[in-house]
Amino acid sequence: MSRRALARSAHGTAARGTDPQAGVLAAAADPRVAPVLERVTVARLAALERLFGDAGLEPAEARRRARVAYALYVGVIDLRRAAPSARLAEDDVEAEIELMVGALVRMGR
Repeated sequence: MSRRALARSAHGTAARGTDPQAGVLAAAADPRVAPVLERVTVARLAALERLFGDAGLEPAEARRRARVAYALYVGVIDLRRAAPSARLAEDDVEAEIELMVGALVRMGR
């Protein structure tokens, strides 16, 4: 899967409200959920960091972009939970994906 396709998939499921991560984040304070959520989050950040590193970025820059990319993903989920009436049209989801990918590609240049 290409990086763009991966971003499209992750952001799209978050924006459409079809990502199971939303329920997990809502239960993050639960002592049974918190350690699992932390392990998964650390693993996801590491995977994103590897993707950015494989794209030729220095380790520190790859780490920064991984955190920003993941923060965008989690932020979209949180926004959907906080304002369900502000659901995005499919065209808006696609436009946000392009904006996110473009911003991450241009960051730090």
